[in-house]
Amino acid sequence: MSWLKRLFGPPPDTEESRTNNSQIRRTIRYERPIDYVSEGLQAWEAKDFVGAERLLRQGVEAYRRHEPADVHYALGRLGAFLLDLEQVDQASETLAEAIALGTDIPAIWYDYMTVMAKRQDIDGLFDTALRSAPALGGTNDAAEVPWEELLAHARRADRSGASGFALAVARRVVDSTAKAGVTAACWAAIGDLGEILERSGELAEALRLWKDAFEDGSDDPTTANRLSMHLERRKDYAGAIGVIEEALRRKMPANVEEQLRKRLERCQARTERRKRADVAAFSVREGDGAFELRFQVRVSPPIRELAVLDGMVRAYGVSKDVGSIVDLALADGAGLARRDNLPGFTEARFSQSGWSIGAARTARIGEGPTRLWFISPDADVINAGQVPDATSQIAAGRDSWYVGCRDGGLHAFGLDGKALWRWTTPGANKDGDAYSRPCPYYVTWTGEQVVVSSMGHLYGISPAGKTVWHFELPSEPKSYTLSVPLSDGLSSQEARSELGLERGATPDDVKRAYRLRAMDTHPDRHPGDAATADRFRRVHAAYETLMRNGPDDDDESFLGITVTLTGPGPTVSHLAPALGSVFVGSSDGKLLHLDSTGRVRGTHALGNGWARPVVGRNGSLAAAWCDGILFCLEEDELRSFAEFEEPPRDIGLVGNDLFVWYRNRLAVVDRSGHAVWTAQFSKSITNVIADGERLMCAAGVLAVFDRTRSGRREPV
Repeated sequence: MSWLKRLFGPPPDTEESRTNNSQIRRTIRYERPIDYVSEGLQAWEAKDFVGAERLLRQGVEAYRRHEPADVHYALGRLGAFLLDLEQVDQASETLAEAIALGTDIPAIWYDYMTVMAKRQDIDGLFDTALRSAPALGGTNDAAEVPWEELLAHARRADRSGASGFALAVARRVVDSTAKAGVTAACWAAIGDLGEILERSGELAEALRLWKDAFEDGSDDPTTANRLSMHLERRKDYAGAIGVIEEALRRKMPANVEEQLRKRLERCQARTERRKRADVAAFSVREGDGAFELRFQVRVSPPIRELAVLDGMVRAYGVSKDVGSIVDLALADGAGLARRDNLPGFTEARFSQSGWSIGAARTARIGEGPTRLWFISPDADVINAGQVPDATSQIAAGRDSWYVGCRDGGLHAFGLDGKALWRWTTPGANKDGDAYSRPCPYYVTWTGEQVVVSSMGHLYGISPAGKTVWHFELPSEPKSYTLSVPLSDGLSSQEARSELGLERGATPDDVKRAYRLRAMDTHPDRHPGDAATADRFRRVHAAYETLMRNGPDDDDESFLGITVTLTGPGPTVSHLAPALGSVFVGSSDGKLLHLDSTGRVRGTHALGNGWARPVVGRNGSLAAAWCDGILFCLEEDELRSFAEFEEPPRDIGLVGNDLFVWYRNRLAVVDRSGHAVWTAQFSKSITNVIADGERLMCAAGVLAVFDRTRSGRREPV
């Protein structure tokens, strides 16, 4: 029955055939065209080029027979494969057919541009770029032409030695964007053109282009950087200083601004006949003056972990599998002690008593142990050990380390590394996938006991390794009702639901929704991920149904059966310890406060996604994160006060406000949702901690900030 295949996946039909060299090869005949393409992409990734080409070509033919409207997708994947193998003529023919069919897949257009670039066909390259914008849902407006993609081809050509082609492309982008009035693209093109000219030995023309563009207001980083660099080399320090100071006013990426500040400091030091000072490795974007830099130290190797211990900052960094612990005075960053040639830990934890633990996996989950090292307050490795599988979380207790392990055990060690006991998560000894086996996934210490979570279960464990209490998250499993057809199609109602559409949608709405979901679930973006591939098939089937039947079809004559599926209950998404209790975030958007006996003290409902609590210095709930929204506690209620486009790496309290960091940006947000202060660092942030009104950030440097007197608040 085809509907059973749709629920559980079609078993491939197999046969054996002999190849020319008499070896036996297994040939698989798939039921759906997408299966050929998915398998071909996996073979490509595995470097089975013969198998990949065979499967991708079979996929094209299967699409031609069964889903001709979407054969452009299979042609695009085959073209990309041929291009990767430098079979440019075959790739060109394949991709040209996909484009002639009106494809709106960006990768196909960009791959065809690559074909034109490899042939050094400038007219073909620009013609493809100009036609791509309306084909991809845009307009003929010059601002929507992929100028950056054209410049990328110029840069690649220059690196490969084809400087003549690179110059021609860059000049044409400059002329085209200037004529069309696309100022930002024109300035970027002048920056690239100048670099290509510079490498071609035409520095005078490059400097003229950069100088004219900068005087016209260019904020292109390449222009400002190269122009000021050459002025410095000519010892025109006044000219370089003028360019840099103006460039910094125009706001450029933080890494570029740091380069410019370093050059500015060199030029000023030479003109003033003094020693050079260090420059900030960050740029303040909002709230200049709310925090002041206490000190900045460039630490090698780069810092991964931080802790404040008795008036000093202890940092651990690693480079090329060799680690170092560095102690710095909290007052001024002066070096106090350093211990090198430590193992390269993948994670390290510090206790308030000065003891440390380091861990390093030897294999993936379920395939090997994790090694442990135990380090004294003097930064000496005094013991080593291991746990049988990958670690989950590690917590420091009063005089013990509690190591969660994916083998299902919570392993307790003395601070000196002596093994104490092992607690086993209920159900962990049953057979099952290593990734879904019950285990102490989240681990925290409340000051009285260890609290661990496994799926939707929480356990309070005494310092002696005994279970004190067990709590299961309130289970409100969701039921999903599917109408499963007795044919291979979807109902219109089911198809609308799959694409997130309501009744009243137009065909353009269907195409737009399909394009967005297909890009996210495309098998070539998730090679080997069967679940994502199956979701893509379903998205594609939904698109076919709505385009065939019409997006507003009532589907009253739909013949099928109704299947009701019940999903699992919520799981724990975060633990935050308090004094003798714990705050628990759940995957269904709730926060619970459990006391030392596992009883619920309070509950907050925030949304539908994973919730994360933030606990104040006095052990009370201060804030939370859920579904892209920060919540703040006001009169015993969590109220939303700020939205963020991406989940933060970490959230914490600095005084009475919240700090939030992600990638290379650190922000402090007040209780009204306004940004008090924001800094962008030149390098990615690896750790942030707060100590009262003080912030410590590791991002290539260790930067310590104090809140200024005018902005100081009482801590929570």
